[in-house]
Amino acid sequence: AGAAGGGGGGGGRGGGMVKVDLHVELGKLHVSLVNATPAELLQLCVYGLCCDFRRDLANALQPVLELSLSARHLQLDNQLLHASLPVVLAPTAAACRPAEGGRARAREAGEPVVQLFLRLNRMRGVDYFQKLELKLAPLSLMVEESLVLELHRFVAPLLGLPALADPAEGEATSREGWEWRLVAPAPRPLLERQVVVDLCTVSPLMFDVTLRASGQTRGSTPAGQPRRLHVVPPRQ
Repeated sequence: AGAAGGGGGGGGRGGGMVKVDLHVELGKLHVSLVNATPAELLQLCVYGLCCDFRRDLANALQPVLELSLSARHLQLDNQLLHASLPVVLAPTAAACRPAEGGRARAREAGEPVVQLFLRLNRMRGVDYFQKLELKLAPLSLMVEESLVLELHRFVAPLLGLPALADPAEGEATSREGWEWRLVAPAPRPLLERQVVVDLCTVSPLMFDVTLRASGQTRGSTPAGQPRRLHVVPPRQ
């Protein structure tokens, strides 16, 4: 990792500008999401993480940022007790990737599961992405109702969201119109900076999705029956 001062002395105009060239490699990285109980909800495991970050000050008025990120393997685990789907997100067992001409090919050993590259030119009032590239290996997503409810309880106080209504309570909460506010939130002032993307490349995405309802979860409906969550309030 290297950093060089880009302007003599701090404190003056432009004195805080620094040229950065950073390279980081991590064999393993584990990140857990824990609620206030405390109880662990999710754990993200990343293997073979490689990150390169570069900030070039060839033009101090328009610094160019480059970020390259890749991981050889990642897995997101459901840490709730008695989880029926313990793995939430992971590469598919028979991981294959669409190749040129639409023909699938097997993912080679050591090939990254995720690759991200971006080049950002920060102009005055504008974030100009000269290049944005994302590649993902085929992934399996497996979600059960109990995990969704616990995650909602975790983020609702942080984001000011209302609690999910129990179906036994009927239509009382729908008249309050809180679901409509989620779809059409109150208008906010325009962002001070505009975002412009010149070249965006995303590899063909392949997801194997599994959703499971649990009849033993508090506040859930019997297995096989959908939970009633109004997105748009009923007509009067």
